[in-house]
Amino acid sequence: RGYAGEALNRMAPQAAKEAGATEVLIEVANHPDDQIAFRAVSALQGATNRLDLAVPALVNLLENTNTLVASHAVRALERAPREFEAYRSAITSGLGKAAERKDSIGRRAQAALKKWEERGFGHAN
Repeated sequence: RGYAGEALNRMAPQAAKEAGATEVLIEVANHPDDQIAFRAVSALQGATNRLDLAVPALVNLLENTNTLVASHAVRALERAPREFEAYRSAITSGLGKAAERKDSIGRRAQAALKKWEERGFGHAN
């Protein structure tokens, strides 16, 4: 289901929106098997047709106790396309909170937060 949702989001964004592909990816991203979940987490980065759902899901996944899942959430937000700019406040807030973790996710979130600050998203150039 996750691969189908990712493919639909990439190939036919409007059809993906109508079919609820992002919702499927969010459901799969919360699967208890991290080998299934992390793939859906990564695919949420491409769900630009439903950022209103994808961004809060990715931010919530930063708090996942499974480091594989949380790590992919950090990576997805770190490499987020320009469309994510409108959600800068929620993203930087979530990354800031994740940066307080005392594990590898905390360090990765600190680096991702720095990249967001360097990009200047949300600022007039």
